[in-house]
Amino acid sequence: PDIQKPMQMAFDAKGRLWVTTSYHYPFPAEAGKGTDKVFVLSDFDPGTGKARKVQVFASDLNIPIGVLPLPDCKSCIVSSLGEIRKYTDTDGDGRADKSEVLFTGFGFRDTHGMTNSFTLMPDGWVYACHGFANDSTVKGKDGHEVKMHSGHTFRFRPDGSRIEVWTRGQVNPFGIAVD
Repeated sequence: PDIQKPMQMAFDAKGRLWVTTSYHYPFPAEAGKGTDKVFVLSDFDPGTGKARKVQVFASDLNIPIGVLPLPDCKSCIVSSLGEIRKYTDTDGDGRADKSEVLFTGFGFRDTHGMTNSFTLMPDGWVYACHGFANDSTVKGKDGHEVKMHSGHTFRFRPDGSRIEVWTRGQVNPFGIAVD
């Protein structure tokens, strides 16, 4: 009951489950008025699998379809309408107290098909899907600009320094697998 409308989930190196939820989906909140959340679930009961601790990590998001807990176990990268953000818990209380916009300019005409499936690969890049029916023009901190349309996949540096198109022209990609 603590979590309504889960969007995406990912485990961190400590075995905690990070879950994005959206009250707003499919209709975005007004700019700057997002109240969607990232929860961190932990202390799982071995008998039932139920999380005994459910904590809000961030609560100012707008339809957060993508989430990636980072290896430091105190930060995550998460999507929010038109953006990719990084949230960090600098004081160890389990709640983000630092927020940074890494990239902006992602289209959101179709709120179902926004950036998702953030996956940190061994090469140090985060790979992600760019959904259907959205046009995006995005720059990294290095000034390199990419244009994406329906169904691209892309990769970016976790510090926001660079973004690149990885594949083009898929229909509506959701999910990245590594084997």
